[in-house]
Amino acid sequence: MVKEISLLVIDPKEARAFEDTYRQVAPILRRQPGYRGDELLRVLENPAEYVLIVEWERAEDHAGFVRSADFRLLADPWGPFQKQAIVRHGAAVAGSGG
Repeated sequence: MVKEISLLVIDPKEARAFEDTYRQVAPILRRQPGYRGDELLRVLENPAEYVLIVEWERAEDHAGFVRSADFRLLADPWGPFQKQAIVRHGAAVAGSGG
C-alpha cells in the first residue's frame, strides 16, 4: 500500500467552502482503481493548513488517476482554493501499517 500525503495551504476564510467542495468531489476519487481510503485533516496549529492522506494499492494507481479525465473533475473545482500544495508518497516501514 502507498499513502499519498498532501500538505495543502488555503485562505482560512475559505475553509468551509474548501471542505464542502472536497466532500462534493471526493466520490470521484473513491471510484478510482486501486483506491483504498482517504482522510482530510485540518491542522490544529494553523487553520490555513490541511493534510490530505489518500491510500492506494500501488503508486501506479495514483499515477493512473492523475492522467485520467476524472482527475480534472476533482482538481478543477477544488484546486483554486489551494495557495500551496506539497505532495509526497510513502510506504510503511514500521508501525501498525507496516
